[in-house]
Amino acid sequence: MRAIHYPELKERLGEPVGATINITGTSLFHLLKVVRLKIGEMVVLLDGDGARAVGDIKSISKRDISITLQKIEMVKVSTPRIDLALGLPKKPAQLDAIRAAVEVGINRIIPVTTQFAWPELADRSRIERVVESAMLQSNNPNIPEILDPISFDQLIQDYFINYDSVITFTLDHQLGVKRPDLNRKSEQILLFIGPEGGESPSEKQQLADNSKVQLVNLNMPILRSETAVSVVAGYLQGQIA
Repeated sequence: MRAIHYPELKERLGEPVGATINITGTSLFHLLKVVRLKIGEMVVLLDGDGARAVGDIKSISKRDISITLQKIEMVKVSTPRIDLALGLPKKPAQLDAIRAAVEVGINRIIPVTTQFAWPELADRSRIERVVESAMLQSNNPNIPEILDPISFDQLIQDYFINYDSVITFTLDHQLGVKRPDLNRKSEQILLFIGPEGGESPSEKQQLADNSKVQLVNLNMPILRSETAVSVVAGYLQGQIA
């Protein structure tokens, strides 16, 4: 089903089957001219904060699209929650990596500046557009929080302590284990993906020396940031399931 971003959806929780939601404003033009919805078509409504509704198109006009509710609910965030600490690639690749993170259900994104990372985050307005598009593409009811960039030292000193497990991947067969040891009762897991230029020797050593960190050997070629997000997040979710 096609998805529609409806930020006010949470205000409609508890309404009965058959209630009507009218889509107006900036999203209306896109739905009319690009998506081209049809009367009777089933759609999903998402607010990006856990609310999800299903309904069918009742009427379409230049002023609004009327949707009849069939179901509305709050979708719980699955546990353990996986946050992503991302060593920043160049800006176009940042957007692709963020898109991938939304599509695979990452809970929170922590941009990290490392020695070989890009020094700044992409424009927030562009990020918001990418996040909304990815949410609708994947029907993900929860948009991840995206923090302001922090340094690699801040990540280790101030953030690692908040997680049950910190997982990162390495191509070094002498350092990494074959499979992470994940506690099924874990509530919070942090996945660290370094920049496309890799970590510096000192950064690699800090990760190897930290008792919170599990270095997992990934037996494959070097991946672009967006590919790494999809591959390793999917791998972790498979290990947890």
